Amino acid sequence: MAAGGTSFVAPQFNGVIALINQASSRRQGQANYKLYAMASHEYGIPGLPNILPFVPSVVTCESNYLSIAEFSRVFPSCVFYDIYRTPDIGTAICSGFHNSNCVVDGNDMVCATGSTDCFTGTAGDAYRLLSISTSKFEPAWYQSAGFSDAVGLGSFNITNLVKNWSKPSWFVPFVSSTAVSASSGTITAAGKSVKTTTLTATVTASGRGSLAPPMGTVNFYASEVGASDVAAACGEGLQGLLNLLGASALAPGTGNATAVLSGLNSLQLGGFGTHTVIACFSGDGANDAPSACVTSVTVDE
Repeated sequence: MAAGGTSFVAPQFNGVIALINQASSRRQGQANYKLYAMASHEYGIPGLPNILPFVPSVVTCESNYLSIAEFSRVFPSCVFYDIYRTPDIGTAICSGFHNSNCVVDGNDMVCATGSTDCFTGTAGDAYRLLSISTSKFEPAWYQSAGFSDAVGLGSFNITNLVKNWSKPSWFVPFVSSTAVSASSGTITAAGKSVKTTTLTATVTASGRGSLAPPMGTVNFYASEVGASDVAAACGEGLQGLLNLLGASALAPGTGNATAVLSGLNSLQLGGFGTHTVIACFSGDGANDAPSACVTSVTVDE
Protein backbone atom coordinates (compact mmCIF):
# COMPACT_ATOMS: atom_id res chain seq x y z
CA MET A 1 0.00 0.00 0.00
CA ALA A 2 1.39 3.40 -1.03
CA ALA A 3 0.23 6.74 0.33
CA GLY A 4 1.54 10.23 0.96
CA GLY A 5 0.92 13.92 0.63
CA THR A 6 0.37 16.70 3.11
CA SER A 7 -2.45 14.76 4.77
CA PHE A 8 0.18 12.30 5.93
CA VAL A 9 3.06 14.67 6.58
CA ALA A 10 1.13 17.20 8.69
CA PRO A 11 0.15 14.76 11.48
CA GLN A 12 3.60 13.18 11.34
CA PHE A 13 5.28 16.52 11.91
CA ASN A 14 2.75 17.29 14.61
CA GLY A 15 4.11 14.23 16.39
CA VAL A 16 7.66 15.52 15.97
CA ILE A 17 6.72 18.84 17.58
CA ALA A 18 5.11 16.89 20.42
CA LEU A 19 8.47 15.17 21.00
CA ILE A 20 10.21 18.58 21.01
CA ASN A 21 7.65 19.93 23.49
CA GLN A 22 8.25 16.93 25.71
CA ALA A 23 12.05 17.22 25.51
CA SER A 24 12.08 20.98 26.19
CA SER A 25 9.16 21.04 28.66
CA ARG A 26 7.66 24.02 26.87
CA ARG A 27 5.41 24.93 23.95
CA GLN A 28 7.14 26.01 20.76
CA GLY A 29 4.76 28.26 18.86
CA GLN A 30 5.59 28.92 15.19
CA ALA A 31 8.22 26.31 14.32
CA ASN A 32 9.36 27.79 11.01
CA TYR A 33 11.58 30.38 12.67
CA LYS A 34 13.62 27.69 14.40
CA LEU A 35 13.60 25.29 11.43
CA TYR A 36 15.03 27.83 9.00
CA ALA A 37 17.54 29.09 11.56
CA MET A 38 18.80 25.54 12.12
CA ALA A 39 18.91 24.91 8.37
CA SER A 40 21.03 28.05 7.95
CA HIS A 41 23.47 26.61 10.49
CA GLU A 42 23.76 23.35 8.53
CA TYR A 43 23.48 24.53 4.91
CA GLY A 44 24.72 28.10 5.21
CA ILE A 45 22.99 31.11 3.66
CA PRO A 46 22.73 32.43 0.07
CA GLY A 47 26.13 33.63 -1.02
CA LEU A 48 27.84 31.96 1.93
CA PRO A 49 27.14 28.21 1.87
CA ASN A 50 28.50 25.91 4.54
CA ILE A 51 30.76 23.58 2.51
CA LEU A 52 32.86 22.13 5.33
CA PRO A 53 33.51 18.40 4.72
CA PHE A 54 33.85 17.35 8.37
CA VAL A 55 30.64 18.75 9.95
CA PRO A 56 26.98 18.73 8.92
CA SER A 57 26.89 20.95 5.84
CA VAL A 58 25.38 21.34 2.39
CA VAL A 59 28.17 19.04 1.18
CA THR A 60 27.97 16.25 3.75
CA CYS A 61 24.21 16.04 4.27
CA GLU A 62 23.03 15.30 0.75
CA SER A 63 20.61 12.42 0.48
CA ASN A 64 22.06 10.40 -2.38
CA TYR A 65 23.76 7.05 -1.88
CA LEU A 66 27.20 8.10 -3.18
CA SER A 67 27.29 11.16 -0.92
CA ILE A 68 26.14 9.10 2.06
CA ALA A 69 28.98 6.65 1.44
CA GLU A 70 31.65 9.35 1.00
CA PHE A 71 30.63 11.28 4.13
CA SER A 72 29.50 8.31 6.20
CA ARG A 73 31.13 9.65 9.38
CA VAL A 74 29.26 12.95 9.24
CA PHE A 75 25.94 11.97 7.65
CA PRO A 76 24.43 10.38 10.81
CA SER A 77 24.81 13.70 12.69
CA CYS A 78 22.90 15.79 10.12
CA VAL A 79 19.59 17.33 11.10
CA PHE A 80 18.43 17.96 7.52
CA TYR A 81 19.04 15.76 4.48
CA ASP A 82 19.30 17.79 1.29
CA ILE A 83 17.27 16.28 -1.57
CA TYR A 84 19.16 17.66 -4.55
CA ARG A 85 20.92 15.24 -6.94
CA THR A 86 20.59 11.62 -8.06
CA PRO A 87 23.60 9.75 -9.55
CA ASP A 88 23.26 8.65 -13.17
CA ILE A 89 22.85 4.91 -13.61
CA GLY A 90 26.22 3.18 -13.41
CA THR A 91 28.20 6.23 -12.24
CA ALA A 92 30.43 6.28 -9.19
CA ILE A 93 30.89 10.06 -9.08
CA CYS A 94 28.10 12.32 -7.86
CA SER A 95 28.89 13.74 -4.44
CA GLY A 96 30.58 16.68 -2.80
CA PHE A 97 31.75 19.15 -5.45
CA HIS A 98 31.47 16.62 -8.30
CA ASN A 99 28.41 17.66 -10.26
CA SER A 100 28.99 15.59 -13.40
CA ASN A 101 27.09 12.34 -13.82
CA CYS A 102 24.31 13.74 -11.63
CA VAL A 103 20.67 14.31 -12.33
CA VAL A 104 19.30 17.30 -10.45
CA ASP A 105 16.17 16.15 -8.65
CA GLY A 106 12.98 18.01 -9.32
CA ASN A 107 9.23 17.88 -9.25
CA ASP A 108 7.64 17.87 -12.66
CA MET A 109 4.65 16.36 -14.39
CA VAL A 110 4.23 14.64 -17.72
CA CYS A 111 1.92 16.45 -20.13
CA ALA A 112 0.41 15.81 -23.55
CA THR A 113 2.11 17.61 -26.42
CA GLY A 114 0.11 20.69 -27.37
CA SER A 115 -1.51 21.07 -23.97
CA THR A 116 -1.12 24.20 -21.82
CA ASP A 117 2.42 24.83 -20.54
CA CYS A 118 3.77 21.66 -22.15
CA PHE A 119 7.28 21.85 -23.61
CA THR A 120 8.07 19.29 -26.30
CA GLY A 121 11.71 19.16 -27.31
CA THR A 122 11.46 16.42 -29.89
CA ALA A 123 9.04 16.67 -32.76
CA GLY A 124 6.57 13.83 -32.80
CA ASP A 125 6.71 13.11 -29.06
CA ALA A 126 3.25 12.49 -27.71
CA TYR A 127 4.21 13.44 -24.17
CA ARG A 128 6.75 15.74 -22.53
CA LEU A 129 7.11 17.82 -19.36
CA LEU A 130 5.29 20.81 -17.91
CA SER A 131 7.35 24.00 -18.21
CA ILE A 132 6.88 27.69 -17.49
CA SER A 133 8.09 28.26 -21.06
CA THR A 134 6.94 26.46 -24.20
CA SER A 135 10.00 27.51 -26.24
CA LYS A 136 12.55 25.95 -23.85
CA PHE A 137 12.38 23.71 -20.83
CA GLU A 138 12.13 25.72 -17.60
CA PRO A 139 10.83 23.67 -14.68
CA ALA A 140 8.44 25.45 -12.36
CA TRP A 141 10.03 23.92 -9.27
CA TYR A 142 13.62 25.17 -9.09
CA GLN A 143 16.35 23.31 -7.25
CA SER A 144 19.55 24.35 -5.53
CA ALA A 145 21.77 22.85 -2.87
CA GLY A 146 20.10 23.36 0.51
CA PHE A 147 16.62 24.23 -0.71
CA SER A 148 14.16 23.44 -3.45
CA ASP A 149 10.66 24.63 -4.25
CA ALA A 150 9.53 21.00 -4.33
CA VAL A 151 10.75 19.71 -0.97
CA GLY A 152 11.87 22.83 0.91
CA LEU A 153 14.65 22.03 3.37
CA GLY A 154 14.62 18.34 2.48
CA SER A 155 13.95 15.49 4.86
CA PHE A 156 15.19 15.43 8.45
CA ASN A 157 16.52 13.15 11.14
CA ILE A 158 13.93 13.22 13.92
CA THR A 159 16.34 12.24 16.69
CA ASN A 160 18.88 14.91 15.72
CA LEU A 161 16.19 17.56 15.25
CA VAL A 162 14.79 16.98 18.73
CA LYS A 163 18.26 16.75 20.32
CA ASN A 164 19.56 19.96 18.74
CA TRP A 165 16.34 22.01 18.84
CA SER A 166 17.31 24.00 21.92
CA LYS A 167 21.10 23.99 21.49
CA PRO A 168 22.45 27.53 21.00
CA SER A 169 25.14 26.13 18.70
CA TRP A 170 22.47 25.20 16.14
CA PHE A 171 20.78 28.56 15.75
CA VAL A 172 21.59 32.23 16.22
CA PRO A 173 18.68 34.24 17.63
CA PHE A 174 17.77 37.51 15.99
CA VAL A 175 19.29 40.46 17.82
CA SER A 176 16.86 42.55 19.84
CA SER A 177 17.23 45.78 21.78
CA THR A 178 15.14 47.16 24.62
CA ALA A 179 14.81 50.82 25.58
CA VAL A 180 13.03 51.80 28.80
CA SER A 181 11.94 55.20 30.08
CA ALA A 182 9.93 56.63 32.97
CA SER A 183 7.29 59.28 32.41
CA SER A 184 8.60 61.02 35.52
CA GLY A 185 12.15 60.52 36.75
CA THR A 186 11.30 61.91 40.18
CA ILE A 187 8.24 61.22 42.32
CA THR A 188 7.32 62.17 45.86
CA ALA A 189 6.88 59.83 48.81
CA ALA A 190 3.56 58.44 49.92
CA GLY A 191 1.78 60.49 52.57
CA LYS A 192 2.46 63.76 50.82
CA SER A 193 1.34 64.75 47.33
CA VAL A 194 1.55 61.16 46.13
CA LYS A 195 2.86 60.92 42.64
CA THR A 196 3.29 57.98 40.34
CA THR A 197 5.33 57.20 37.26
CA THR A 198 4.73 55.12 34.16
CA LEU A 199 7.40 52.83 32.71
CA THR A 200 7.54 52.26 28.96
CA ALA A 201 9.73 49.64 27.30
CA THR A 202 10.18 49.56 23.52
CA VAL A 203 11.63 46.36 22.03
CA THR A 204 13.06 46.25 18.50
CA ALA A 205 14.29 43.08 16.78
CA SER A 206 16.50 42.70 13.70
CA GLY A 207 14.87 39.48 12.47
CA ARG A 208 12.57 39.28 9.45
CA GLY A 209 14.02 42.47 8.02
CA SER A 210 13.08 44.39 11.18
CA LEU A 211 9.54 44.53 9.77
CA ALA A 212 7.72 42.16 12.12
CA PRO A 213 7.50 43.35 15.72
CA PRO A 214 8.69 41.09 18.54
CA MET A 215 6.03 39.63 20.78
CA GLY A 216 5.94 38.35 24.33
CA THR A 217 6.26 39.97 27.73
CA VAL A 218 8.48 42.54 29.42
CA ASN A 219 9.14 42.20 33.15
CA PHE A 220 9.96 45.37 35.09
CA TYR A 221 12.18 45.11 38.18
CA ALA A 222 13.46 47.51 40.84
CA SER A 223 17.06 46.82 41.82
CA GLU A 224 20.18 48.38 43.19
CA VAL A 225 22.50 46.67 40.66
CA GLY A 226 24.55 48.82 38.34
CA ALA A 227 23.91 49.24 34.64
CA SER A 228 26.75 46.84 33.78
CA ASP A 229 24.87 44.01 35.51
CA VAL A 230 21.61 44.47 33.62
CA ALA A 231 21.98 41.43 31.36
CA ALA A 232 22.89 39.19 34.30
CA ALA A 233 20.02 40.57 36.36
CA CYS A 234 17.56 39.42 33.72
CA GLY A 235 18.91 35.88 33.84
CA GLU A 236 16.86 33.27 35.63
CA GLY A 237 19.45 32.87 38.35
CA LEU A 238 19.21 36.45 39.63
CA GLN A 239 15.59 37.42 39.05
CA GLY A 240 14.66 36.08 42.48
CA LEU A 241 16.90 38.74 44.04
CA LEU A 242 15.04 41.58 42.35
CA ASN A 243 11.78 43.30 43.23
CA LEU A 244 9.29 42.52 40.49
CA LEU A 245 7.27 45.66 39.82
CA GLY A 246 5.04 44.02 37.26
CA ALA A 247 4.83 42.50 33.80
CA SER A 248 3.25 43.80 30.64
CA ALA A 249 2.52 42.19 27.28
CA LEU A 250 4.10 43.82 24.25
CA ALA A 251 1.72 45.68 21.95
CA PRO A 252 2.90 45.53 18.30
CA GLY A 253 3.91 48.68 16.46
CA THR A 254 5.75 49.32 13.20
CA GLY A 255 8.96 47.30 13.45
CA ASN A 256 8.87 47.32 17.24
CA ALA A 257 6.59 46.63 20.18
CA THR A 258 5.85 48.49 23.40
CA ALA A 259 5.06 47.38 26.94
CA VAL A 260 3.69 49.84 29.50
CA LEU A 261 3.49 49.58 33.29
CA SER A 262 1.66 52.52 34.83
CA GLY A 263 0.80 53.80 38.31
CA LEU A 264 4.05 52.92 40.13
CA ASN A 265 4.43 54.72 43.45
CA SER A 266 7.28 55.27 45.90
CA LEU A 267 6.42 52.29 48.10
CA GLN A 268 6.60 49.90 45.17
CA LEU A 269 9.98 51.29 44.18
CA GLY A 270 11.38 50.94 47.70
CA GLY A 271 11.08 54.34 49.40
CA PHE A 272 13.43 57.32 49.48
CA GLY A 273 16.42 57.43 47.18
CA THR A 274 17.30 56.71 43.56
CA HIS A 275 16.27 53.31 42.30
CA THR A 276 17.44 51.37 39.27
CA VAL A 277 14.58 50.06 37.14
CA ILE A 278 15.29 47.20 34.73
CA ALA A 279 13.11 46.16 31.80
CA CYS A 280 13.70 42.55 30.76
CA PHE A 281 12.45 41.16 27.44
CA SER A 282 12.66 37.38 27.63
CA GLY A 283 12.68 36.68 23.89
CA ASP A 284 9.88 35.10 21.89
CA GLY A 285 8.90 32.13 19.78
CA ALA A 286 9.95 33.93 16.60
CA ASN A 287 13.60 33.49 17.63
CA ASP A 288 14.01 37.09 18.83
CA ALA A 289 16.74 37.10 21.47
CA PRO A 290 16.28 38.42 25.03
CA SER A 291 17.42 41.96 25.77
CA ALA A 292 17.23 44.46 28.61
CA CYS A 293 17.66 48.11 29.49
CA VAL A 294 17.87 50.24 32.61
CA THR A 295 16.60 53.61 33.79
CA SER A 296 16.31 55.24 37.20
CA VAL A 297 13.56 56.82 39.27
CA THR A 298 14.20 59.02 42.31
CA VAL A 299 11.83 59.18 45.26
CA ASP A 300 11.97 62.56 47.07
CA GLU A 301 10.65 63.40 50.51
